[in-house]
Amino acid sequence: MVLPGMSVLCRCARVRRWRSGPLGLILTLSGLFTLTWLVSMLGNTDILDRPAIREVLLLRSDMPERQPVHTLPIHTDPDVATRHITVRERCSKLRQGGIGKNRQTSGSLPRFPMSPVISSTHKPQLFYCPLAKAGSTFFTRYMIAAASPGPMVSPFNISIKDAKRDSLQSFQSLRTVPERQTFLKNSFRFLFTRNPYSRIFSAYIDKLYSPNPYYWSEWGVAAVKLYNLPPQAHPCGTNVSFRDFIKALVAKLHHRDMHFIAMTQMCRVCDVEWDMVGQVEHSVPDLDFLSEKINVTSAFQHRAGYSADNTNDVIVDSTTDVFTEWLDDIKNCMNVFDAGRIIWRKLQIRGIIYKDSPFPFSREDMDSMTVIRFQDACRRAAADATDKTRLKKQKSDAISQAFSTVDLKDLEKLRSVYKTDFFLFGYDPNPSYILDITQRRQEAKILDWRENWT
Repeated sequence: MVLPGMSVLCRCARVRRWRSGPLGLILTLSGLFTLTWLVSMLGNTDILDRPAIREVLLLRSDMPERQPVHTLPIHTDPDVATRHITVRERCSKLRQGGIGKNRQTSGSLPRFPMSPVISSTHKPQLFYCPLAKAGSTFFTRYMIAAASPGPMVSPFNISIKDAKRDSLQSFQSLRTVPERQTFLKNSFRFLFTRNPYSRIFSAYIDKLYSPNPYYWSEWGVAAVKLYNLPPQAHPCGTNVSFRDFIKALVAKLHHRDMHFIAMTQMCRVCDVEWDMVGQVEHSVPDLDFLSEKINVTSAFQHRAGYSADNTNDVIVDSTTDVFTEWLDDIKNCMNVFDAGRIIWRKLQIRGIIYKDSPFPFSREDMDSMTVIRFQDACRRAAADATDKTRLKKQKSDAISQAFSTVDLKDLEKLRSVYKTDFFLFGYDPNPSYILDITQRRQEAKILDWRENWT
């Protein structure tokens, strides 16, 4: 049902040229009547589900007026358009239940564990809260590209080395509390979330399973000490199983490491009135929506070659440091042949190359390996992997088998650690692919890079 005045109110851009005449007065009164009716009906969730009314509710009275930002038809995915409203409503429920009792008082600033990044030069101004293992590097590059003069370029045009947090202005760099309050009120505020199970598994694969001396020391050694694992089997904190990693995570890592602190805490989600809550799982439509809102194009992600750019980015990120600045430290803990095989398996787990693609180098080859030669081999294997459905299944098989090794009591602790993330962002805390008790395993053979993945 379309109410009198509703179509006019939802298409306010069309009536701007009539504002000064009698018809403008009539339309304005009609719109005000409609909005009053809506307020009276806020308790009716059936009413709120109607698309036309959702459009009206998305109009914000507390934001400064901005110029139209759309050069293409507005993306109308109802999930991305209303997800921030859903989060706001669920935050209210948490506070009613007492979970939000430590929330900041009205008018004060949230205390972020790590400062969000901002762009004060872009119009509208941007406020982004990066979440580790939820696309933070990509969206930092996106912010840099959006704030740069000239046409919008692909975020992949900006190197990972140039996409650190300090490449953008920090929210904390605003000197006074009033400055921060004004910026927070007037900026476009967004974040991107990720399924907690996927976020955790991604952190394990990228930082601990793969050759990474820093995180071997930070996470691996912690797990070895915490559970008295035999040091000879875990030199430098290497070879820590996913099961033992989860034990360390629920015991201590989730309190202190940004990769594991709950997303709700990292971004003080219930203390900020977000304009958009994106999800990594829906990154393409969500990025289209974000780009429309902040007046930049997202055409880069729809052009031919974008997928190949993404694949190449993963390959470069997975290999460059291993064969350059980390190489000597890695050699102190494992041989280069094993390091190469782990990277190969990582790319299989990430769905970049097929699981039955054989490792192309001998031990002798790896003794004199260069980063360019190794990357070229990865690119050739990735170019042959054209079946996206097959690659997607590899990824889901890997995460499912890894979680099947985790003790049930630790899974329960994990759900408790991230219960607010599950609730606020609508992720299933009990997916069958992870919690099926009939599929429990002692080890995840998929993670054994010494054996072929069958």
